[in-house]
Amino acid sequence: MMAEDIKKPYTHYLMAEAHGEAAGFVGASLIADTADITNVAVLPAFRRRGMGRALVSAMTERLSLAGASEVLLEVRRGSDAARELYRGAGFLEISVRRAYYRDPVEDAVIMRRELK
Repeated sequence: MMAEDIKKPYTHYLMAEAHGEAAGFVGASLIADTADITNVAVLPAFRRRGMGRALVSAMTERLSLAGASEVLLEVRRGSDAARELYRGAGFLEISVRRAYYRDPVEDAVIMRRELK
């Protein structure tokens, strides 16, 4: 699915490397002036080292340069580490989508960051 998504003109992907291997990535879409971060993933061996924060920061910078005025994302309500990462990157919790995720069913917290 990602292989097809990456070809679309409104998607943006960045990859982090460590020791010449992929260690994480971030994906986003940009429609008009609103961007959505769709995926952030870091391999377990590279977590808690700032890689996720660096990926989110690099992506928000890229989206700003591409014309985004705001960035939105959804995160599992129970994912405290991810929510803290996004808060540290300047995102604010603005809403909740009930039962958004499946397997297991869980609410999504919608977060937003304004860009200059």
